[in-house]
Amino acid sequence: MMRVAGLDPALSSFGSAVVHPGEARSDNGVMLAPLVRTYRTKVPMTGHARLAGLLNQVRLVCDGADVVVIEDILVRRVPGNAIGPLAGLHWLVRHELWMAGIPYVPVNTTHRAKWLTGKGNAGKDECLAAAIKRFPMADLKGNDEADALTLAAMGAAHYGYPLVRMPASADEVLAKITWPAVRGDSSG
Repeated sequence: MMRVAGLDPALSSFGSAVVHPGEARSDNGVMLAPLVRTYRTKVPMTGHARLAGLLNQVRLVCDGADVVVIEDILVRRVPGNAIGPLAGLHWLVRHELWMAGIPYVPVNTTHRAKWLTGKGNAGKDECLAAAIKRFPMADLKGNDEADALTLAAMGAAHYGYPLVRMPASADEVLAKITWPAVRGDSSG
């Protein structure tokens, strides 16, 4: 069964999710819901200690993942001098995944929002409401978790293991993203 992780990297509140989609069956042949876990990580330290804590969470969530979908930085929404540390975090996350041999794909916020809501300019709260409605199998506690789960669900859908039924317009969004080849890929 394919394992897809989604990451919404941020220094103050880092969202992550992991899904095991597919056609899992119990011993009696009954279909099981996809396994979905979401996390929100807040590290009280600063500087290197904060980065170490966040990268530890990345290692825990992404261990065994076939692919990781990462929300890319939206530079125009990053306040003043926070872009350097946030960009650094993004590249450290990507490097961590590369070192572990886990393929990853950055997805911009417009594609994430459009895939989920049909609108590329949907706000954070609109996306949270849509994610809560679309993914009832998850206990979403905020925007960070919703974004991470949406990213993981996008990856699962692209590779042929959709968590939920999506409108045809969602496939058009997925077609605009450059996806890596991964083990368990049934999108072919």
